[in-house]
Amino acid sequence: MLVLMVSCNARQERYEQACHWLDVNNDICINNLDSAAEVISAWPRLRKAQANELRERFQTYQLACANNLALVLEARLDSADQVATSMQHIEALEDTLLKEFQVYERYGISLFMFEGEPMAEVMPWYETQTFKRYLSECERELQKIFQREAEKPSVIDEEVVVDYSVISHRLFCCDMLMDKYPDDELTDVINERRLNYLSLFMYGTDNTPAFNWNDGQLRNEIRGSIQRYILKHPHAYSTPTLKEFINLMRHSNFKRSGDVDIFISKTFTLH
Repeated sequence: MLVLMVSCNARQERYEQACHWLDVNNDICINNLDSAAEVISAWPRLRKAQANELRERFQTYQLACANNLALVLEARLDSADQVATSMQHIEALEDTLLKEFQVYERYGISLFMFEGEPMAEVMPWYETQTFKRYLSECERELQKIFQREAEKPSVIDEEVVVDYSVISHRLFCCDMLMDKYPDDELTDVINERRLNYLSLFMYGTDNTPAFNWNDGQLRNEIRGSIQRYILKHPHAYSTPTLKEFINLMRHSNFKRSGDVDIFISKTFTLH
């Protein structure tokens, strides 16, 4: 009985320590995130309520660390601008600083420049690795999709920046999860991601529309990608939708039409 009490007290102390490390009301320090991750990963087993609370704290604290590092990088860049002697010098100093800040990628934090401003992004893998024993199989597979998207985004600044074969693969991964976990609590999250990829084929983005601006024709590379998807994955979750879309396009000689617009609207508003 005494051994059990000591063990329980030790677990409670470690839990409280992790909570303290992940308290955003204290100083934001990457070492606290690292310490908490180490303790949580090594813990034999947390109670579900404890794991959920620590995970929420971990997400919040990791984001706070990312935002704090972006501010530090911004201050360092401002100082570099004061000593730079030319635009080439500024760019070289920026590159040097960004390489220096790459060390934080081990904590799932990526720092980069966007339109001249330092930005930070949280990568899902660090949290997933820390809490992997508490994730369901569905969530582990979904996190892989999120991680691939975070490492190589499909869209940047409203422009599709990957090949449509990549989008096809990511759509199929979502389709497989929809079939594998039709009633999971994360099914809606999976479907939202699936619809995001599907929309790149059927609607596009502001800077990469699915239809040509000049004649309303479905872009050839998208048309080919959809047809290949249907042939390669005849029983995939999204295939019936793509088949109906392509059939409508055939009736309009692959040009955008009122019927096509109605179908697109229904596809993305009924889910």
